[in-house]
Amino acid sequence: MSVILYFDEDAQEKELIRHVRNAGIFASTANEQHTLAWSDEEQLIFAVSKGWAIFTYNEDDFNQLHSLWLLEGNRHHGIIIASQEGLTAREKAAKLKVLVQNRSAEQMLNNLEYLSSW
Repeated sequence: MSVILYFDEDAQEKELIRHVRNAGIFASTANEQHTLAWSDEEQLIFAVSKGWAIFTYNEDDFNQLHSLWLLEGNRHHGIIIASQEGLTAREKAAKLKVLVQNRSAEQMLNNLEYLSSW
């Protein structure tokens, strides 16, 4: 099964979403899902309820959430952390395409990925 991406409130850049979708990746955003102003944990819970991996720029909070969730025995469908700086929207989308082509939804379970690694 393919990885489906959910872009949290901080990461839902229109140009990035357009490039991701043009690359053939199913993606949705906090704005589209009416989850704006939800806490980071609420965003993660929402992504889990849909079976989606979450894409964020919020490294500190999502690193902590990932660790806490694993300690508590909770499962998530993947967290992808990127830096807002350094890459264009097109470059980020290209890296996401490589990630999605090389990781199944099953392989993303409880996995934290840094976009810079791709």
